[in-house]
Amino acid sequence: RNNWGQYPRYVDAVLEIEKRYNKPIAAVVATDSEDALTEFVDLARFPVFVQVFDRVRATGKDLPNLGRDTDHTENFIEARKARGELDRALTYASIVADLEVLGACDAIVGTAASWVSRLIFLLIIGETGRTPPHVFLDQRFGGPADVW
Repeated sequence: RNNWGQYPRYVDAVLEIEKRYNKPIAAVVATDSEDALTEFVDLARFPVFVQVFDRVRATGKDLPNLGRDTDHTENFIEARKARGELDRALTYASIVADLEVLGACDAIVGTAASWVSRLIFLLIIGETGRTPPHVFLDQRFGGPADVW
């Protein structure tokens, strides 16, 4: 969901999962930024499905690219909530929609810092009874980033 300034790393991670497991892949993407989505789709060499949810209605604006070399902590959901900038019901609905769709996937590429990424990872484990192929671009639980 975040750190889209690293979108080539997301695409590379999806391709690495495809290579490692020798299976055709497609990506399901949920993001807070339309610009990031466009960049990802333009770079991807595989089918991309988009989790459609008008997050701008919930957040009031297209979020800046949190992965760029700028401190965007003022735009984190906690800070925007404290300032009263979020529609709490729509934000909740957005997260539930992401969990429902992305939790049904066979693998995950995300960040360990993201609670939504971690919840999706755990949902896949709960649904399948196994640890899914995954890449957390910042780090895996307790170690550096790589494909598992």
